[in-house]
Amino acid sequence: MLIDSKKKAFSLAEVLIALVIIGIVVAITIPALAHDTQDKQFRAKWVKLMSTLIQGTVRLQTANGGQLWDMTTSSNMMEEYKNYLILIKEVNSADSLFLDSTLYRCYKGSPATCTAYPNAPAGILSDGSYVVFKSENNCSASESGLSSICGSFIVDVNGVSPPNMWGKDLFQAWVVYSQTKGYQVFPVGSNGDGYTCQAGSEEDSTSLGCSTYSLLHVEMPNT
Repeated sequence: MLIDSKKKAFSLAEVLIALVIIGIVVAITIPALAHDTQDKQFRAKWVKLMSTLIQGTVRLQTANGGQLWDMTTSSNMMEEYKNYLILIKEVNSADSLFLDSTLYRCYKGSPATCTAYPNAPAGILSDGSYVVFKSENNCSASESGLSSICGSFIVDVNGVSPPNMWGKDLFQAWVVYSQTKGYQVFPVGSNGDGYTCQAGSEEDSTSLGCSTYSLLHVEMPNT
């Protein structure tokens, strides 16, 4: 018995439709994957920089015999830290370093802007990250349940490049002093400081807390 081995070929129209569908899927998928990869790179860099800030603080504290150092002004804070963070460039005001530090967006906020401390001194690290130094009343500041705040670091992990958004490429950490534990560095959004992370945020209080998520490997809020 003969078997009919003839198979129906796809028509040109069917092939074109299939290619269009594949093109649409690729167009949707690739940007999403690229965006996800970029976010992961930003978070990994923040984790690394947080480690650098902690190590720099430990070294500075050791060099000062565990004593309280000069944090009376933001300029003094940068002066104390610069040799331990290895700054390759320093400026007296972040405005002269950032393209426009007043246009930083809140976390997934549109088009709301959040604080980036443009008038505080800043520096560039060897990896291209920007760090703003802001003192807090010589260790007498407090935020909700967190007290004895000496200052903070505001870090943009990729400099002036986009997206310039809290929780994406912009993060913040506190420097806190304890008589029993000395100086410690905590990400904003931890230790009861009252800051949270909310998608669509339009203010600092619900954006700066995103700094903690990457360090805890917690998925960022999307809605």
